[in-house]
Amino acid sequence: MGAAPALGVWVHLGLVGIWLGAGADFGVRALAAWRRFASGRWERLRV
Repeated sequence: MGAAPALGVWVHLGLVGIWLGAGADFGVRALAAWRRFASGRWERLRV
């Protein structure tokens, strides 16, 4: 009886970990793309 709730907790933690990992990965990629876009735009505006 004690194994089922524990398994559910581990599954929940795994899903949350995957969700947080995907969110962090998306955030890092979006930030990198934004910085590349912003720096390129500023260089063009300066010239």
